[in-house]
Amino acid sequence: AYSRQPPKPTPACELLADPSFTPPLTLVIYSDFQCPHCRTLDRSLRPLRGGTGLRVVPRHYPLDSACNPQVKRSRHPGACLQARAAICAAAQERYDEFSDRLFDEGGAD
Repeated sequence: AYSRQPPKPTPACELLADPSFTPPLTLVIYSDFQCPHCRTLDRSLRPLRGGTGLRVVPRHYPLDSACNPQVKRSRHPGACLQARAAICAAAQERYDEFSDRLFDEGGAD
C-alpha cells in the first residue's frame, strides 16, 4: 500500500519568490481583451512581469467569429480589432502598455 502522498507541485509564485530558482519560466496565455476572466489573470500577473524569471507570451484568441474560425458565434464583437491593434503595439515595443490599457478599460463583458 502506498502510504505517502505524492509531492504537490510548487506554485509558480513560490518558484519566482525563491532566490535559488534560476531557470526562466515561460507562461503562454491565450486571451481576449474583452474577457473578464482574462482581465483578472492579466491583473494578477502584472506584478510578476520583468525581473522575476517569468516570461509571459501572449497569444490572441478573440471570441469573435470575424477573425477566429473556431468561434461559431461572436461573443466579443470588436475583439479581432483589439487583437490586431495589440499586434501593432507589439511591433512598436509598446505591447504591455497597450494591453494593460485595453484590459483596464474593460470592453464588453
